[in-house]
Amino acid sequence: MKSVLNVFVAISMLFASFDVRAEKIGQVHGLDINLLGMPSRIRLENETEVELKNGEFLTVRSPCEVSHFVGGGFGWHVDHYVPPTVLKIMPRTFDCVLTQASLPAPSRRCKRKESDKSIVLIQPQYPHGGRRQVYLPTGVLNLGSRLTQAGAEVDFIDLNRTEFRDSLEVMKHSDVIGITVLGPPYIPEVIETIWRIRQAGLTQPVMVGGQGVSLLKDQSNFGKWFDGLGVVQIRTAQDIAGCCGIAPEKIPSEYEASIVPMLEKMPAEELRAYLTKEFPLFLSQGCAFNCAFCAADKAKKERYRTSESLVEEVRWICKYLASIEHKYLQAYLSNLDGLQTPKDFEEKLTLVKEICEEHGIVPHLRCLATSRCTFKACQKDSGLPKRLNECGLEVVGFGADGADEEVWVRQNKTHNSMSELQAAANAMENAGITVEFLMVFGFQDDNIKTLWRDFKFSLREAWRGRVIRPYLAKSQTPAGRWQIDDPLVKAMVTDPTLLSRLDYAMIGSVQTHPKFFHRMTANGAYLALIGLLAPFGKCPTRPLVPVPKGFGRSIAYLINRFMPFDK
Repeated sequence: MKSVLNVFVAISMLFASFDVRAEKIGQVHGLDINLLGMPSRIRLENETEVELKNGEFLTVRSPCEVSHFVGGGFGWHVDHYVPPTVLKIMPRTFDCVLTQASLPAPSRRCKRKESDKSIVLIQPQYPHGGRRQVYLPTGVLNLGSRLTQAGAEVDFIDLNRTEFRDSLEVMKHSDVIGITVLGPPYIPEVIETIWRIRQAGLTQPVMVGGQGVSLLKDQSNFGKWFDGLGVVQIRTAQDIAGCCGIAPEKIPSEYEASIVPMLEKMPAEELRAYLTKEFPLFLSQGCAFNCAFCAADKAKKERYRTSESLVEEVRWICKYLASIEHKYLQAYLSNLDGLQTPKDFEEKLTLVKEICEEHGIVPHLRCLATSRCTFKACQKDSGLPKRLNECGLEVVGFGADGADEEVWVRQNKTHNSMSELQAAANAMENAGITVEFLMVFGFQDDNIKTLWRDFKFSLREAWRGRVIRPYLAKSQTPAGRWQIDDPLVKAMVTDPTLLSRLDYAMIGSVQTHPKFFHRMTANGAYLALIGLLAPFGKCPTRPLVPVPKGFGRSIAYLINRFMPFDK
């Protein structure tokens, strides 16, 4: 029994701060303990200090209290334990200082300091099939860190990890609630979430932001979708400051902030769920090109985050991964075109590699790139792909998007050329980097000939060993082409539940592909590609099914529920 208890205590101490009562060595007054047994010290009540060198233990010969404390960043939980003759405690990371002999552990979401504003930021649930997609929402956490630095008390709720009813207590004690909309398909889910908040009797303002609403072509649509819900549309940092009652100059730029302040608040089980799988790593925003169908932050110069914020973030994550003996950092880089500014890209990847090496972590990175910028970068520096691969870059996805010059002209993607696309792909493969082709096709202007060319190109490239990611184009999107006089657009403005059909992984419907023959041929090509290539590991895309309002609703819902997530 005693040995089992010892194992329990050893596991508990992995993420624990502690308060020691021991006559022989005095009361512990403060902690300054470093991760992975690096040199650290403990200050006792009589102001003497015990030095802990690399790998050393603190030995306690009397009962102690083991607590998971918020300041350490790994959540909290209290267990009382009377140790055997000698209890050995490994030094770990804690950012807190205990100022009394016994510090009670707070509840998970209670306020931990006085603050002018209490803000709750919410990640909505995945909008298809009632499923829960768990990934680190770095955009939301970046905002949370910025608001924290501005003096607000910020909590984070992920409705893919937490039941709505279990989150109400946190929301009740907040001054402002913020919800992110990742894209138009999330709008119905966010509307439903806000309705539930209002039905629970909560009346505080709700901020709604994110790419799904901040880049709307017709701003009047927002008011129609969220009418009567008491929400504030967020498009800029000034909007956030105004809603939260914070001076705009107090909120740092997203390029200067790391998500560490928010990571430090997360319980251990949340960190493990987010960081032991692939997560988005913010490096830059902006793309110089202006593809017609793209709803991203485009037609603007790329801007990178500061090296200081990146180093702080990656170092904290690597320390955590090392502490749980997880050997890999798996990240999807935020760049819309990684090779736009190759010098900056290589510089940031080198930083990531160096920090990973310091902690015995192996980086596995993937990114998007345009063939034009990649071709030019490799022409200028033929050794670049190999160096990027040595920094951990393993996968590059190129936007082939039809691989048809006729389609490229119509979609304002004239920076693509077939020769440069092949040259860029060859350069990456020669350096040991896997090439993926993103194939967005089935635009309203496509015909049977262009669809056939798209289909043949995909099969040919898959035969060469390249991964194909087909997606079905949605020509009308609120942040892209959005013709307000189009009957289909009017239908989606009137009934926002139809916006879920704008997911690029979803097969075409009457709302997205109104012409029957075009819809059938586009869906046929899309499903055929997935069916032919997926069994051989050459197509990770999985199709979603539009959920009808009447007959067939349950079947479509069930299909989406069991469909693997896109990544």
